[in-house]
Amino acid sequence: MKKTKSIINSIWQKTVVKINGNYLLLPNDLEKTASKDYYLINPSYFSPAHYRIFAKIDSNNHWNKLADDSYKFLEAFHTHKISNNDQPKLPPNWIILNKKELTISEPEDKNLNTNFGFDALRIPFRIGLDWQWHHKKQAKDYLSLFEELNQSWNQHSKIFAEYSRYGNNIVDYETHAMYGGTLSYFTIHQPKMYNNYKRCDTQRL
Repeated sequence: MKKTKSIINSIWQKTVVKINGNYLLLPNDLEKTASKDYYLINPSYFSPAHYRIFAKIDSNNHWNKLADDSYKFLEAFHTHKISNNDQPKLPPNWIILNKKELTISEPEDKNLNTNFGFDALRIPFRIGLDWQWHHKKQAKDYLSLFEELNQSWNQHSKIFAEYSRYGNNIVDYETHAMYGGTLSYFTIHQPKMYNNYKRCDTQRL
């Protein structure tokens, strides 16, 4: 347990920052020490369900607050517009957060895009854990923002492997990863469709 506590504390010290009174998990330790005016964020690294468990082991750091604050950032990254673009409907793989102005923008590296794809698909999975393990209303409320998945299912009878942040499918194929990652939304908010959705995942691909 002593070693476990040391590892958990190290995660906090190396990757958690405080912005305007809210705690935020960064994707790595280099991001915390880099001398630049922004943070590169991967929202799929946020895992409130695990932070609540960490809090029981490491009482020296504010894991429960990090769990709650993560939802503030998740909602912002999910819904806030970039420039004059359309209203976003899905969370991004990667996003830039300005340290001072707290504005968001797209990464310059095109390999780190704002699409809803193989990184961001982990977000509903991780948030689903917070509902299943801890029954947090925050988790259920946040998952309701994934209504665009329901629209895609109703229109195409499938969930595509990658979407733009604005809900347009970028590819025309499916993957087990996307079905598995987004299953918690349908389990919690579309229970009548859950069996058909699950059957599609296990039988069609």
